Order: sequence, then C-alpha cells, then structure tokens
Amino acid sequence: MTAVYDAWCGLKEVHAGLIDRVAVRNGLTAERVLMSSLLCVALHDVGKLSSNFQAMMTAGGDDAYRRAVQGNYRHEVAALWLVDRAARRLGKQAGAIPGGGLLEFFAVAGHHKYLADGHLFEPGRFANRLSWHPDPATAADAACGLAAEMFAQQGWAFPPMALKPRDVEEMLTHDPTRADGANEPFDLLCLRRDGLSTRDERPDGPRRELFTLLKGMLMTADWMASGAIGDADGLDAREGIVRIGPGGLEEHLRDRVERRRKERPGASTARFSGYRPFQARCGDADGHVLAVAPTGGGKTEASWLWALHQVESGAARKIIILLPTMVTANSLHERLVDFFEERHGHPVGLVHSTADLVRSSRADEDESDRGDVRSDHLSEAHLFRPVTVGTVDQLLVPLLHGGRWAMKTFAAADAAIVIDEVHAYDPHTLGLVALMIEQLGALGARFMVMSATMPSALRATIRDALAASGAAVATVEDEDLLESARNSWEVVPEPLSRWLFADDGDGRPVPSPGFLELWGSRNDRGEPLKILVVVNTVKRCQDLARGLREFGFDLVCYHSKFIFGDRRAKERRINDPSDPPRLVIATQVVEVSLDIDYDVLLTECAPIDALVQRAGRVNRARRPRPGRVVVHPHEAGSEAVYKYPPDVLDATWRACSALERPPTERDLARMVEEIYSGRSPGRSEAFELIQGVARDHQRNLRGVLDSPRPDEADALKRTRLEDYPQVGVVPERFAREAARAVPRERRLFELKVPVWYAKAHRVDGFDDLPVCRMEYGPEFGAELIASKERPDPGSLIF
Repeated sequence: MTAVYDAWCGLKEVHAGLIDRVAVRNGLTAERVLMSSLLCVALHDVGKLSSNFQAMMTAGGDDAYRRAVQGNYRHEVAALWLVDRAARRLGKQAGAIPGGGLLEFFAVAGHHKYLADGHLFEPGRFANRLSWHPDPATAADAACGLAAEMFAQQGWAFPPMALKPRDVEEMLTHDPTRADGANEPFDLLCLRRDGLSTRDERPDGPRRELFTLLKGMLMTADWMASGAIGDADGLDAREGIVRIGPGGLEEHLRDRVERRRKERPGASTARFSGYRPFQARCGDADGHVLAVAPTGGGKTEASWLWALHQVESGAARKIIILLPTMVTANSLHERLVDFFEERHGHPVGLVHSTADLVRSSRADEDESDRGDVRSDHLSEAHLFRPVTVGTVDQLLVPLLHGGRWAMKTFAAADAAIVIDEVHAYDPHTLGLVALMIEQLGALGARFMVMSATMPSALRATIRDALAASGAAVATVEDEDLLESARNSWEVVPEPLSRWLFADDGDGRPVPSPGFLELWGSRNDRGEPLKILVVVNTVKRCQDLARGLREFGFDLVCYHSKFIFGDRRAKERRINDPSDPPRLVIATQVVEVSLDIDYDVLLTECAPIDALVQRAGRVNRARRPRPGRVVVHPHEAGSEAVYKYPPDVLDATWRACSALERPPTERDLARMVEEIYSGRSPGRSEAFELIQGVARDHQRNLRGVLDSPRPDEADALKRTRLEDYPQVGVVPERFAREAARAVPRERRLFELKVPVWYAKAHRVDGFDDLPVCRMEYGPEFGAELIASKERPDPGSLIF
C-alpha cells in the first residue's frame, strides 16, 4: 500500500495538467478530484484484510492453498462497503463530486476484474461467507488509519470513520450483488443516486472523463507498485516521461544518413544538411498538425520533431505513434529504439497483438539481448513507456470500453500522438479514429495526423475532429517537392498476370520477353534493376511468385498469410539495406511506411492513393534518373478488396491512362483530389454509424462499466470492420508443434483464413487448438484447398 501511494504521488505530479483539465470540465478543483483519487488508492486493497484472503497468503502446501482459493472472496469487492461509506462522507466533508460516491465505488470494484453485467458481480461468485482478520472493527480501523496518514501527508483530512456495532454487522453481511438498499441487481447499475440510476439517465462526457481519471490513476499506481519485488523499487511515473528536447534529433539524423550512405553505396549522394522547410514548420507548430508530404519527404522525422516540441513546451509528457499495420509498427520501432532508447535511455514500447512475439524473436536473433527482454510487458502494453509505437487499434479499443480502457485513456491523455498514413483507413475505422481524436483531444492530448495523400474531404473530416478540442490546428504541406517528378508513369492494357508470361509454343507459360528485357537491364548506378511487383490478392501474389521461381528467379513472395517466423524472416530480408532482394512480389502490405527503394514498380491498378503509396517505394531517394511505374488493369478479386468509394478502380485507371507526361507530386495530389471529390468519408453511412454506435455504447455503460470482449458481443463493435470475416487457425503441418507449445506461443503458428474455410476444413482431435487443413510452405505461405463448391478459394483471400 505504501508503494501504491508512492506511485500515486508520482502520477499526481506528472499528470498535474490533465488533472486540472478534468477538474475544470467537471466544475471542481484539482484538490477535490485528487481527494477522491487518493481515497480509491488508500482503500482499494482493504479486502486483503479479510480472513478469506489471508488464508491464501498463509496456506501451507498446495492442498491448503486450493482449499483457501475455493473459500476466497474477491478482495476488491470486500472493500466496497467501506469505500462507499468513506466516499459519501468525504463528499459531505469536502464537497460532492458527480456520482455521489459511486465513481470511487466503481473504480475500486473494477480495478482488477472487468466490471460488466454478469461478470464481476455474478451472485454465484460470492457464495462464500466473508469474514475479517482479526475482526471487522480492527480491520476497518487499521485500513482507515493508514488512509488517514496518506491524507495527512497531502494536507487533507480523511473523514471520520468510527464504526458502530451496526456498522460491524453491515460489514459482515454486506452483499455486493445488492446496493444502497434498492434491492436491485448491482450489475445492471440500477442505483438510485445522482443520475446513474435508470437507463434513460446517462452520464455526460466530463463524468466519463472523471471516472477514467480516478480508475486510470488507481490501476496505474497499483501496477507500478507491483513492480516492487523484495528490495526493488516499483516503477516511477517520473521515469515514464520524455525528458529530451528536439535539439538532439539533428545530430542523430546526420549520423543515420552517413550510416545509410555506407550501407547503400550509390543509393544517394545527398548528405544531411539540416531540416527541410516542411520538417522545420512541423517542429515549430504548437497544438494539432495536419501534415501532408510525398512519400520519402521526411514525414517520420518531422513527426518526431513535432512531438519533441510538444514535450518541450509542456503540452505533452509521452510520445505515442500509431500506424495502420503491425509490420509498419515493427519497422518504425527499430528506428525509434535507435534514437530514444540507445541514445537517450528512454525505453520504447511496441504495442500490438504480436508485440511480445516480436520482442522474443529479436532476443533470439541477438543472444546478447536475451537478458534484456522485459518481464513487464503488461505495463508496456498499457502505454507506461515514455515512447510507444503500435497499431491505431490500441487507442480505438478503449472507445468501446474494451481491455483496460481507463489505463490506456489516462496514459494517452497527456501524450503527443502521431497518426501516420491516415488515408489507409476505411470509413468505419476512420470514424473511430475521429472519435478518438475528439475525446482524447478534449482531455489535452495533442495530435499530428499525416499522409502523403490527403484529399480535401479527408482533411475536413480530420480537421473537424481536431478542432473539437479547442486547440489550434495547423496544416503543414511540403511545397518544395510539389513540382518534382520522381518517377515516370505508364499504363499497359494487358493484365499483369498475362504480361509477365508468354506461351512457349507448346501451351506452357514462360517469362515474357518484356520481363526478361527488364530483368537484364541496369539502373543508373550500374546495378541490376530492382523490381517490385504489387498485386491485390494473395492468390495472385503466390501464383506469380511460383511461376517466376520455376525459372530460377531469386525473389521474395510477401503477403499476410505467413506464420509469424516466416513473415519476420521475409521482413528482415526486404529491409536489409546492404543486400535487399532484386525482385519482390507482394500485396498491399508494402504500401505504408516501409523504407525500401526500388527502381521499377509493376502494379495492378488500385485506388489512386494506394498507387501513390506503392509508387513511393520507387526512387525513394529521388535520384536524378527517374524510376519507372507501370500500371496494369486490376484483375479478379480487386473489387472485393476496394469497395469504397464505388468505382474508384475504374476512375483511377482512367486518370492514369490520361497522363501525358511524368506526373509531379502536385499532379498526383490533383489526381487524388479529383477522384475523391465529393466523397467525404465523414458523411458516409459507415462513418456515422460506428460513431453513433460507440457513443451509445459508452452511454449505455454509464461511462463506467467494461466490455471485456466487445468484438465478440457485436460484430460491428470492432476497430476494423470485416465484410469477409476471418479467424486464426494453425496449419495442419504445425499442429503437433503448436499443441506442445504453451498457449501464448501457439500464436507463432497461427494465420487467418475465412471463417467458412476454417469450419469446412477443421482437423479434429486437437481439443481447443484450431487446426485447419491447407497447403503451407515458408516460401509462398498458406494456400487453401479447392473443393467442388469453391474451386478457387484462394482468390477470396486478400
């Protein structure tokens, strides 16, 4: 308890600005909010003084421990009677806060287990009799005495809590499934107090923010204190903030450029000569920023500069960078570690569904780092680190009260948050992104939203969300590169899958003369051309790669249907600056944030913004001799991948066909604008629907209840809306290996397939392990088995 209190003191200091903002939005003083927060901290573990809990702590042997567990009574629930009484008395003594004591009550009730209908307060879970050690009065006096000492250290008075005989009886017979004499189920929150009583009386935004602060501070302090083992100290909130200014970044970038020059001889002759004007303007901006710059224009460095400026100005304490995919997050994490961790000692968190596997993989690759694999991955996952990179989903799930949403919201509310590649989200996910910006912005978070392709309709949607916080919003565009043409563009009317191969005269496909001529060419540095082929479906990627591999071409086939280890190996190969593969055949996974540089792109037609991103992997260093982008017609399955907006593929093909000269960056921006003209995602049905669903969900939960697994309760309540649901399975060839692995490591062997396929081809005999029949190899990945009903199932995988 002393360690939790110490951690709370650090959080109070670090997040003083956030506490002030929440207090003002609720018509309170910061001191009054902190009193309720400290009450939660001081009393949250009172239930550990129950005889039930102490029996587990003193059990001698496994049998005694099992019996004690069976007789346990959840300690956070056992504390609620005292928390409720103390919170109401504090309200009378120091002035009431919204909820009449219920917000403190709920914060303690849900600080371990989810607080949800039928979950924590299911009556059957509390059949055991609750008793206290050594007796109720002594236990309560001890707890209140410690709480009073904590309050006194802050210069406050803890409310008198002397227990009368009837109080002792109530403490012994308290039933957590009933509350406040209302004789109604607690888990429906039908409590007759201060607007949280009936279904039609719903808390407003500020009240949810106040509860988030109380619960977030309690849970964070509790987790930080749990880091204390033996003589070790717990985590300190002061160590979880960024303490460097923008000044150190310039030297790092100069060193990085020189290192890259040595790793990639001839790739670029330019030396680092200071920030580009676009980057400098981002670094000087206060408040929110909309940043638009071509791929390879230095947006990543500009975002670091902006974030460090927010920290230096006092507007933020942490830095959080959110990306569309795990691949891009993994790639950027290594760059962030290079600067923030190795140069400045700031641990960098990586947060997504397989982040722990990535950390283990890196430790296995470098024996010297094995001892550095952190055991506190749970704190990392909840944004305790001064710098964190992850997928955007990490801050979208909290909108739906999933996971430990209060902790993540609390941590992000004082952060400089970068959202990269915002164009990559469909209206459903974009609706959640905009709502996240609006709600975290109201708490004080600062945002930089970036893309190489941001049509005016998308800008307006994001700007509206940013402006809702009342902070300044600046738009920073890279004007210097607008008139440059990095690559030539051409269209070939023949589908790519047919262009790559010709008939050998006997009906067998062989590499076409056009491809062979390209393969034999050299770039302006005298090296063999590096060729990137991008298609829209996994099946086509596999077919093309296999067809060229049969003729001895050294290539990498890269898409989403590989198990973890094989995918990581391909990412390392593609990102190897000293020896990148000459030929990569891939799907959309290469579009965003990968720092690769090829000479030629052969691509299926895709929406114009996706094409611009693909073209950004060609001549990334902007050498004098332009790269080459060749666009082929889109083929079967593409319409299922790119449904929004309607006819975007045909419109893009027409625009590309009309090009008469190599397009400048301004030309490409104009093409994006014209194709998306009048198609505002902010006014789409999917955008408005998910925002309404999320807001209603928060209200229905009174701003305090949890949704342990919202994506399972309602298919719509997901961060990514799947028109074609998929599920994780283990290919049959890995079944026995996966069965022997601990549950956490089974994910190493999983990949996703359509739900219908998983049901039709499930392999029985592996209990709860979802084993599925399919062809699998490390070179080409998973390939689905054909059937009479679905003779070409692979064409349905995107």
